[in-house]
Amino acid sequence: MIKAPKNIMNPYLEQELSRSRDNGYLQYHAPRYDRLLSLLLKYYSKDLRVLDIGRSPFTRIAADTIKSDIDTLGFEADKQTDTGYNYQYDLNHAQQEDTYRKDLPAYDIIIFAEVIEHLHTSPALVLNFLKTLLTDNGIIILQTPNAAVLHKRVQFLLGSHPFSLISENLEHPSHFREYTLDELINYGRNLGFTIVEKGHENYFDYRYSLLNNGTFSFRKRRGLLNSFYRLVPAGGKPGLCMVLRLDKICR
Repeated sequence: MIKAPKNIMNPYLEQELSRSRDNGYLQYHAPRYDRLLSLLLKYYSKDLRVLDIGRSPFTRIAADTIKSDIDTLGFEADKQTDTGYNYQYDLNHAQQEDTYRKDLPAYDIIIFAEVIEHLHTSPALVLNFLKTLLTDNGIIILQTPNAAVLHKRVQFLLGSHPFSLISENLEHPSHFREYTLDELINYGRNLGFTIVEKGHENYFDYRYSLLNNGTFSFRKRRGLLNSFYRLVPAGGKPGLCMVLRLDKICR
């Protein structure tokens, strides 16, 4: 039996992992989800409004965790969902302010996890749009892969390109651009955000790997990579995690 990583703490996530043992995507991202849920609980209090960018299995788990609705923003049409209301908007349209959606409510917390790397629009423009959706002192919880992760540096040294080709499917884009922590810090500060938390993290389960056909394979011995990344210096770890706060004076 394939077991979830021992460090999973969220009970709703643990239940979902037990129900979905054949869901390689969920299993691969489980430690990242757990970290994201811990941050959500840290900053959430009753009656705060939460928006999740890109509806995913995480949305349901997060709504169960805080016992409240969570709205979403993504490619799907405007509609009521089982977790809240979904608003249709492609963040790549944030290149000009006249394309902004201005009919959304203001949110206290925006979850912006594993999305920014899929966009061909500059983070400066996307974050500027998200600012318009935040309440005063609202926060963005941001996660994205580390462009300078150690195994990608090694691939470059060996003459192999570590990044995927641009997808032909507009609704399932591959990674257009990955970022370093310093780059994202600069984007945030230049837009007036306060960087509340920042760091390099090890929160993927490398026992699972994505195949060319879009499915995940499981190999127990790849768990050694999980152990390896626990020992790697911060700059070479696989994930980036940040909390950005919008101060009232920066609107």
